[in-house]
Amino acid sequence: MRASKTIRVGLTQMSRADRAIADKLISVVAQRTGARPTLTPVTTEPAFAALDEGRLDLVVGPFSEDSPWATDVAFGPPLKKAGSEDHPIEVKAAMRNGENRWIMLVEAASRQVSPAVATQ
Repeated sequence: MRASKTIRVGLTQMSRADRAIADKLISVVAQRTGARPTLTPVTTEPAFAALDEGRLDLVVGPFSEDSPWATDVAFGPPLKKAGSEDHPIEVKAAMRNGENRWIMLVEAASRQVSPAVATQ
């Protein structure tokens, strides 16, 4: 990402309102890094594989609060919450585990985009 000045972002299918908040997050991350985002539509399973293999830097979309991927990727704070009590859904960013500086940057940007939700 640093060398190419590009952030490779996978976007899962989402509503127009969810996409608006995802775009806001991506804009803040791009501004903080000085990198240009390239957006790719993705589905969850292949997106997380691409994230793990380093082919994507970020995946943004709605994920269940108790996603089974939580041990394989680092999820940022929720940008938006929806769903029922039994099946809560959160729009959030997923990043590759172990890239702590990147994770901290995306977490801070997530809180900036949606401070009321991110601090609940």
